[in-house]
Amino acid sequence: MSIPKSMHKEAKQQLRLTREQWLERSLEMLATTRGRMRIDELVKSLGVTKGSFYWHFKDKADFVKSQLDYWESTTTRNVIEEMEKHRDEEPTMQLLALMKLLSNKEFCDHDIAIRNMVISDGTVATKVALVDKMRLDYVTHLFSEIGFTGKDLEARVHLFAVFHSLREGFLGKKMTNSEDDLMARFKFFIAKCSDTQKSDS
Repeated sequence: MSIPKSMHKEAKQQLRLTREQWLERSLEMLATTRGRMRIDELVKSLGVTKGSFYWHFKDKADFVKSQLDYWESTTTRNVIEEMEKHRDEEPTMQLLALMKLLSNKEFCDHDIAIRNMVISDGTVATKVALVDKMRLDYVTHLFSEIGFTGKDLEARVHLFAVFHSLREGFLGKKMTNSEDDLMARFKFFIAKCSDTQKSDS
């Protein structure tokens, strides 16, 4: 008995899907559903069967762990590694380079979705705390190199981290990444208190 061509096509498609493609698509769906994605919906969106899912992941717990690791890698570890290209630049220019990297809208979309998962899955909180620490440590070092210290350093670092994680989750406001807007935000983050006081006087 011959096997229908449609079955051959589906089998090839499932073999072609890599683990990374599964995880990338899952983050895309998480972003649109704000963290409420179901495995059945993911399988359907990829046009494959659940057998393909279990080829790459042992169970849902393994999938969620892999998904969180992928989020950590793509939104944090890879960014820090990419910033190594700018290590010999002035600290302010490193900050600008970082802001340009973080202007990718997907970063904040994924962050909001992952953080929403904490509500229904307490194990996600551990990963979120780890990622937050990595980001804060990196940005703290960068701002301290620029010259900020004490409470001013702490407040600036947290404001920077929160803005770039959740910037489009506040008040429904959409932020643009035009050169003018990016430079305005950059100037705000590097301004000393004395500078802002002079400009107000």
